[in-house]
Amino acid sequence: MKRKLLLLSLLAFCIICSNCSIKASADQYGQTKAYTQMDLPVVQITTENNAQPSTDKSQINGKISIIDENGSSTLDNMDMKIRLRGNSSLYCAKKSYKISFEKKQNLLNIGTGGGKSWGLIANYYDSSNLRNAAAYQMASMLTGSPYAVKFHSVDVYLNGDYQGAYLLTELVNVNKNRVAIKESVDKVEGNGYLLQMTSYAEDSPFTIGSRKYEIKSDLSEDSSIQKQQHDYIAKYVETCMNALKQDSQTEAEKYIDIASLVDNYIGFEVAKNVDVGWDSFYLYKDAYGKLIFGPMWDFDLSFGNNSAGAGVSSYKGLNPRDVLDSATNSNPWFTTALSCQWFRTLVQNRYNELKSDLETLPGFVTAEAQKNYNSYNRNLEKWGANTTTFFTSSEIARLKTFKEHYTYLSNWIENRIAWLTDYFNTEDFINGRLLDNNGNVLTPNSSAGTQNTPFFPWFNPFPWTTSSPAVSSSPVVSKAPVVSPSPKASPSPAATKTPVISPSPVASKTPAVSSVPSSKGVSVKLTVSNSWDSGAVCNITVTNQSGKDFTNGWTLSFDFNRTVTSLWSANLVSSTNGHCIITNPDWQKSLASGESYTFGCQVGAGNDFQITNAAIK
Repeated sequence: MKRKLLLLSLLAFCIICSNCSIKASADQYGQTKAYTQMDLPVVQITTENNAQPSTDKSQINGKISIIDENGSSTLDNMDMKIRLRGNSSLYCAKKSYKISFEKKQNLLNIGTGGGKSWGLIANYYDSSNLRNAAAYQMASMLTGSPYAVKFHSVDVYLNGDYQGAYLLTELVNVNKNRVAIKESVDKVEGNGYLLQMTSYAEDSPFTIGSRKYEIKSDLSEDSSIQKQQHDYIAKYVETCMNALKQDSQTEAEKYIDIASLVDNYIGFEVAKNVDVGWDSFYLYKDAYGKLIFGPMWDFDLSFGNNSAGAGVSSYKGLNPRDVLDSATNSNPWFTTALSCQWFRTLVQNRYNELKSDLETLPGFVTAEAQKNYNSYNRNLEKWGANTTTFFTSSEIARLKTFKEHYTYLSNWIENRIAWLTDYFNTEDFINGRLLDNNGNVLTPNSSAGTQNTPFFPWFNPFPWTTSSPAVSSSPVVSKAPVVSPSPKASPSPAATKTPVISPSPVASKTPAVSSVPSSKGVSVKLTVSNSWDSGAVCNITVTNQSGKDFTNGWTLSFDFNRTVTSLWSANLVSSTNGHCIITNPDWQKSLASGESYTFGCQVGAGNDFQITNAAIK
């Protein structure tokens, strides 16, 4: 009876205004759920027995309904499966999801046709929620690549609980409406291959140079044919790279779709994506075809939203990971291509063709933000401005409101396009003087060591578990020759072809372990997983020895002889005058007596590691 009265009261109390309306619907498993629609379409997902997707990425059954921005139902109680998606983002408070259907669907008609798999991207690392949308909007302009991911922002409810604003996207897979390559799984050269360059390579992996690739398309079930396919595509990719290294456009064009390489470079350069060589870099080859670059994917840590390396967050300067093949997350396709004058000339001409389209991106960001302001603002109110996520720049860390975040993004893109427009049309660029954000020529030593460290040197799939922190292996540094641009006083193109061998990688020092005796109810253990001349990456394990259980949050403070420059899996409140204050992340509010918790940080230069005066409350 109470339930019926509640439902009647909710339906009677339907608030309708210019911003939102509270609505109720019978959900897919017979329960009544309420949702508040603001500006965006609403995606309602209910799982069987209200099960929560888990970090093992196992699929669970569910049903989905979609209500468009006008309040009309476009999908009602459709069977589907759901699982978590991502790598480091698997453990964020706000989750990303992959949803799958038995038959192809075109959700909200955002694509040119249907697909069985779709993504709900959380954008937890991006407080503007708009960087991926801006990147995919830009990708649609880069027609040198045949396919660009389609998308639409939505509000998501899972089992009746509001999850926030998401980006509903097509996922990168083989499909006539997506990556349209021929699938002949028992042929070798006559089969199409979708590839991903990723440090997480697991599915049919192979290595070319210092980079790992995995085959994302289906291979033959016959093991002998599968091996031939694996060896064939690995050899073809190696042949493409070797052709590019010959600095001959004619030779490179035999194997590579150069237009797609040019357009992808421009897209990644505009966004200044630091992830460019670490993960989510896609390539594909159709049966009997050339190697094509794209589609572009995963741009939440771009457009200035990262400071992992000198100048990365600035709208000025080329992305060092596009220029210098001296870091584990540099992109060898771009670094090799940029050493060729013919490629730089193609980039200059193509960029000028695209300039007027690219100049619409700041307006796209502003229009999208203002049109759906109430939904995006509610998302930020729920999840907060993530100012200590990965290597958040100091400029973004200061931003607290959604308006500040989208305005910053729009202005950054506008300034970025203006800088690239000026620079790409200089003799400096054509002659190979590849500049950083300070106007200096980028060389392997430009970043005083920060470029010689991987983007995620600390990455541990479970950094917040209570087990002892894992020690990362030394970074893999490419030893391939890197073409050094000529000095300004001698801009002869011929000079740019002199190979300069990259310096030896900065050796990772022996991992240090610093333990702090129990003090004020806490013990702290620091393990150095990677170090270089100008800094280090550490894991810090805190053990509650206070004799009481913390159930609603905790704060750790200590003195440290290193400056903490960034922190993950916890919240950095302050790091000033050698004193650090750190609070728990949303998912670890409890810390029972005797329980341990591990988080990671990057610190500045110093001779040793000393933590003292630790306290917890």
